[in-house]
Formats: sequence, structure tokens, C-alpha cells
Amino acid sequence: MAILPRPSSPRVAWRDAVSFMRQRRPHQIVFMALAIAIPLLVIGGFVNEFNRTPAWKEPEVMYVQQWTAERTRAEVAAQQKRDLPGELAERKRIADFQAERRAQFKRARDALRNVGIGS
Repeated sequence: MAILPRPSSPRVAWRDAVSFMRQRRPHQIVFMALAIAIPLLVIGGFVNEFNRTPAWKEPEVMYVQQWTAERTRAEVAAQQKRDLPGELAERKRIADFQAERRAQFKRARDALRNVGIGS
């Protein structure tokens, strides 16, 4: 009992596929190839992504200060005064970064307006 219907040899099956393709118009063959290639590319991309081992990254250590519950208000205020210059420097660094990023986006918007894209 045959599992595959006739023609069951690979050579005859290939000849049958070629004769079927010769009956098609060229644009149908192109679209058929695209219909087969695009899903294969997507599946290949997923296979490639999931078979890749991620690079090891050293964990980031975060140190946290612990304070006793018996701190006085004066100790808290003194610590805040010591921490204030660092906090202000960090806020200034963030504000400068945000201002530079806004300027980059403004330059990009102006360049797009000059070429006629956007309003």
C-alpha cells in the first residue's frame, strides 16, 4: 500500500511542479516566491534571535544607607545640607540633557520642514 499518491518518486514530482510553474504567468511566480520567502525570513529571524545566548552583564550593585529611628531633626537637616550639592548637580545634568535632546528634536523638525515634510 503506497503512502504517497502517484507520482511518488521525487524526480516525477519535480517534473510535475515544473510543468505546473510553466503554466503560470511570471508575476504569479514572483508573488508566490514572495509569499513563501517573507514568512520564512520572519521565522528565520525568530529562530536566530532565540538561539542567540545573551551577553553576560555584571549585576549592578546598589548601596542603600540605613538610618536609625532615633535620628534627630537636626541630624536629618545636616544630612540634607550635605546631600544638596550632589542633588543639584544631578538635576542640572538631567536638565542639560533634556535641553540638548529638545534642541536635537527641534533641529530634526526644522530639517523636515525644510524638505516639505510636516506642517
